[in-house]
Amino acid sequence: MTKARSLSDFIESDGSVTLVDNQQIKVGTGNDLQIFHNATDSIIFNQTGALMLRGNDVRIQSMDASATLATLTNTGAVTLYHNNSAKLATNSGGVSVTGTAVLGGASFVDNANAYFGTDLDLRIYHDGSHSFVKESGTGNLYILGDS
Repeated sequence: MTKARSLSDFIESDGSVTLVDNQQIKVGTGNDLQIFHNATDSIIFNQTGALMLRGNDVRIQSMDASATLATLTNTGAVTLYHNNSAKLATNSGGVSVTGTAVLGGASFVDNANAYFGTDLDLRIYHDGSHSFVKESGTGNLYILGDS
């Protein structure tokens, strides 16, 4: 039989609360919100409504806080990072991408080129002086107007 324990058994001298693996903090009439650690992962589980994080700016960081993974601001901007470098950012006009964006696997855009087609055989680019539309596959290049 497990010995009954009081809350004072879990409160440390510095005022923090310590729970061992697989013990849960449960909130709500039906334990709707649970927070726990299962020896491998830390889990926040919400089984009713929406799980809401609120703050003027919400930042998701690496464990040691040396890298930002994502930022969400109260102005609506969202930025996603790779290796602590901003790669995708929303703004009032849409989305900004730093680097290469792969679109459906058959198209991508990098800093200087837009490639389209199954074999990426259509390229649109600017060399600093001139603009180009180049078809490098086996088909023809057609430019059509309204008919």
